Amino acid sequence: MRGFGQSPLYTWEVNGVASGLTTLNASTAAANISGGQLSLTGLTASGAGSTFGGSNWNLTNSFNEADDYFSFSVTPDSGFQVTYNELKFSQGVSSTAPNTSRWGYKIGAGAFTLQDTFASSNSTDSLWNFTDFTTSGVVEFRFWTYGATSVAGGSPSTSGASRIRNAGVDLALYGSVGVAPAPGGFTT
Repeated sequence: MRGFGQSPLYTWEVNGVASGLTTLNASTAAANISGGQLSLTGLTASGAGSTFGGSNWNLTNSFNEADDYFSFSVTPDSGFQVTYNELKFSQGVSSTAPNTSRWGYKIGAGAFTLQDTFASSNSTDSLWNFTDFTTSGVVEFRFWTYGATSVAGGSPSTSGASRIRNAGVDLALYGSVGVAPAPGGFTT
């Protein structure tokens, strides 16, 4: 768990999750927010239990934010705002999965703020420590895996899997929820 008094906004625990799910609700959620459902877009659901993600990722070196990802959104309740601090995750991959992954987020219909790419791997408690931001708008987080080379160094396959796995912190978004300032900058 993150220090500095921050708590998880959402956590997802995949231990015991059935294979083949296309959506997964958060295991825990902070008060005064809604959302928190992981959803697949353009992917084939994982055939492995105790994971969330799947196969059919983008098999090119061209990053495309509009396809082949899983995502979740955070919506503050009326009168509240959220300060976002970091995202922690454990990734699981097969040897034929594409070798590049990244996270990104966008506020409302804005542009994505993207994490630097990283090598797809079987990791535990990986961290995206983005610049803190605060908003009362809807924030969408997306995860992509892509590339023309596989994790093992050969050609990737459409059956190559990349997913959240049960190891350490499976998936957690950290931050805090507070009362939004009233017009004029005063907190009610």
